[in-house]
Amino acid sequence: MFRVNSDGATSDGHFKEDAPATVLPAAWLNMIQDELENIVTNPQGGNRALDPAQPDQLLASILMIASNAVASMVSLTVGATGQLKIGALIIKWGGYRETITDEVSRSVVFAQPFPNDVFRVSLTPVVASAGDKQDLWVQLIAPTLTKVGFSVQFQDDDSTDSRSAGFDWIAIGH
Repeated sequence: MFRVNSDGATSDGHFKEDAPATVLPAAWLNMIQDELENIVTNPQGGNRALDPAQPDQLLASILMIASNAVASMVSLTVGATGQLKIGALIIKWGGYRETITDEVSRSVVFAQPFPNDVFRVSLTPVVASAGDKQDLWVQLIAPTLTKVGFSVQFQDDDSTDSRSAGFDWIAIGH
């Protein structure tokens, strides 16, 4: 960036005194115009042709640049199993469905591994219908939580006819 440094450049505190006005050289004014034009016309900027009839081209270009920057940081895959990525933060979700009637372990493998680490997995048990025979609950087996998946253990209260329809999960990592 070219700074005004010509003779008569205003210095701090001299705006009210009888100091001469700052002389703005043509090279500085041309540089400012070129910088503003680049924001509007550059393919990585607004990618627009200059139009004297549109006084908001600079603003529109800045807003487009900001919008593109945000959009490049966010991705979303929606479905029963999905993923939301915001910058480095990744949130994945899914479900495991099976009629389970005994204490057993089950594993989940993420469709795509976390690139770095998993912070947390949260489980929500699922029942097929309301009733008093839904006494199985699901627990995360902590040492199994990795970038590629995790395992759970179904537990029951030793009553007869216990069952579960599976579980839903949310995993957060980066």
